[in-house]
Amino acid sequence: MNTSIVLGLQYGDEGKGATVHHLSNDQTLNIRFNGGQQAGHTVESKGFRHVFSSIGSGSLNGADTFISKYCTIYPKSMSNEYNALRGAKFRPNIFLDPLAMVTTPFDIDDNRAKARLNGHGSVGMGFGETINRNENSPHKLFVSDLLYYPILRHKLENIAKYYNAIHVDAQISKFIQQVEEMLMFVKIKSPKKMFFYDYERVVFEGAQGIMLDMDHGYFPYVTRSNCTSKNAIQIIKDF
Repeated sequence: MNTSIVLGLQYGDEGKGATVHHLSNDQTLNIRFNGGQQAGHTVESKGFRHVFSSIGSGSLNGADTFISKYCTIYPKSMSNEYNALRGAKFRPNIFLDPLAMVTTPFDIDDNRAKARLNGHGSVGMGFGETINRNENSPHKLFVSDLLYYPILRHKLENIAKYYNAIHVDAQISKFIQQVEEMLMFVKIKSPKKMFFYDYERVVFEGAQGIMLDMDHGYFPYVTRSNCTSKNAIQIIKDF
């Protein structure tokens, strides 16, 4: 099995998506090992151009995608991206780690409010807020929680209280609809049950760049993510 780790050495926009696309074929598994729905990896192939955020950038070459526990997912973004690819006749297989963190509308609202107040650059997709909530509060939300709607609703209500959110019921109902749509095309798989060795190639796809790394970047212009090979190496050790 051939294994590659694709990293950005600067602040992003280094061509990670194009590199993953070049390394991938229909016997490839793309593993996302950091970042989430805030990523933007542009790939152009045979007249089609797509910006990959939640799905692996090798999808245009038939690669499968595995979203690891080090990533966040936002169901609406995942569905929007999948539908865009499906409209262009691509149907990627997408596997989610049950311990991948889930972004809610309340994380996004808080992110955008803070960005307006602080004036820091942010794409406003709730990535950092999701990680902070999962690491520093009891209000965690994982992919595995999406399978049980009573638990999901209860957790969403508590997350809304955590952020002192308003218009809660409407947002929760809409979010659950988005979850239902996403669950129609993704598969939830523990990495212990993923058949990594069934693939000829495994391409780890990093997000952002090392200069934005939470440990090695320059505060405050950092992300809540390890942008080095740290997470990828740990996944390899766990194979």
